[in-house]
Amino acid sequence: MNPDFENTNKIMNGYWYTFHFLREEGSVKGYDEYPLIYCIQPDDTGFTDKHLNNFWALNLHHLNYQDRVNFIIAFDKVTNFLDEDIRRITTIDFLKNQIYPGCQAGIRRYNRKHIYNLYRIKNQCVPNYLSSDGKFMLSNPDEMVNKYLLEKSSNQTTESRK
Repeated sequence: MNPDFENTNKIMNGYWYTFHFLREEGSVKGYDEYPLIYCIQPDDTGFTDKHLNNFWALNLHHLNYQDRVNFIIAFDKVTNFLDEDIRRITTIDFLKNQIYPGCQAGIRRYNRKHIYNLYRIKNQCVPNYLSSDGKFMLSNPDEMVNKYLLEKSSNQTTESRK
């Protein structure tokens, strides 16, 4: 399995994830079926069973490419998240007000009941997916991993020739 992705069953704030997100009733057309998210915090709008599985996350696919890059640069400058694969716990307000105001457009609420094929993405690997259009998780995860490894190998060979 690709070392960038770690198959998991739980979502914890402070980590990056991708998964298959099944459309919820009432979802807008064009919802992100395979998001790349940074889990921010549990949904604290009420401590009822209805909200137990909900959490807030920054979905990079909902930001334009330049905002994605600007966010990653600003986030790394404050947290050094690319240096080490450990949790970087933060809040929505901190991301919007202290890190990068443009990230507000990507903050969404998710329901864990609609999430399948969950993978945690290693911190250092997140920049590799900034240009993804949200379809890098294919229905067959092994196919996705093989494609990624081929592209990565091709890029490394090209760079070593320079």
